[in-house]
Amino acid sequence: MTLISIKKTAVVEAAPTGTVSLYVDSADSHLKQVDEAGAIIDLTDGSAISAESGTWIPAITDQVGAATITVTGTSFYSQMGDVVTDSCTLVVTMDAGQSIEEFNLSCAVTPASNFGSVGAVSQIWSAKSPISEYDSVTIRASTGTKKTYVAIAMNGTEIEAILTIQRTYSIL
Repeated sequence: MTLISIKKTAVVEAAPTGTVSLYVDSADSHLKQVDEAGAIIDLTDGSAISAESGTWIPAITDQVGAATITVTGTSFYSQMGDVVTDSCTLVVTMDAGQSIEEFNLSCAVTPASNFGSVGAVSQIWSAKSPISEYDSVTIRASTGTKKTYVAIAMNGTEIEAILTIQRTYSIL
């Protein structure tokens, strides 16, 4: 007898000891198997997919504005085939009267080519600062580069904004 259980998760992870996990990859609609070591086999065509994960150090570049931006904590990434999900936490200290801060954020795994559209990076973010202080936060692919554009619009109050950003993108 075979027992199949389904766990809804945003990240493909190694199967529990003594088992394999199955999932349908939304990118190609193939049925895939993940073993205890995290190795992926495409059951539709039998090919193996590489998987790795680790830590990375984000680089802040092309900054426009007077804020101090620092990376805090450990930044993580996971790569399954050509899809990468990475996350980092940033502390953005803005002075009184400053209303916007813009910068580019490097990717944990550098794509082979520049992003072709602003939608090439899926993102989610959360703030540990009072949300009432934010007018808007924009995170998108920086078209024509291998970076992500981030813009934070605030109401002009002096604040230390703490943002956790998670992105998913293709490295092809």
